[in-house]
Amino acid sequence: WTTPPPDRSTTSDEASAVAAARRYYAEFNQALKTLDTEALRLTFTGCRICSEDADRIDQAKAAGWKFEQAVFDLKDVRVTSRPDPTHIVVRGMLASPPLVVRNASGAVVHSSTGASGYKDFVMVRSGEVWLVQALS
Repeated sequence: WTTPPPDRSTTSDEASAVAAARRYYAEFNQALKTLDTEALRLTFTGCRICSEDADRIDQAKAAGWKFEQAVFDLKDVRVTSRPDPTHIVVRGMLASPPLVVRNASGAVVHSSTGASGYKDFVMVRSGEVWLVQALS
């Protein structure tokens, strides 16, 4: 008996979904740095947490605030399940940096110590691309 080769479309979809999860955090980091959420908003659809985070960045920009040391690092991203042909669930280890937010005059208005833990992404196929539909 021989093992049949893996379904290339499944393998390709899974790799694309993993890449899309990584792209979300790459764009998130860029949005924190530039305060421009346009590219970030193209990486998700229907994701409440994603929208809230993008809205917070827009509000910070409007208030003249800046984010310091804002580089989130997503590692070891892998597929955990595929409930149907249009959805893939992936998980990765997210390291959140100590974050400082300063207002227009330079005063600290928020800070956090940072943390790391697993982040789950529900990815959805939208046409030929995979987008973040939910984060937890």
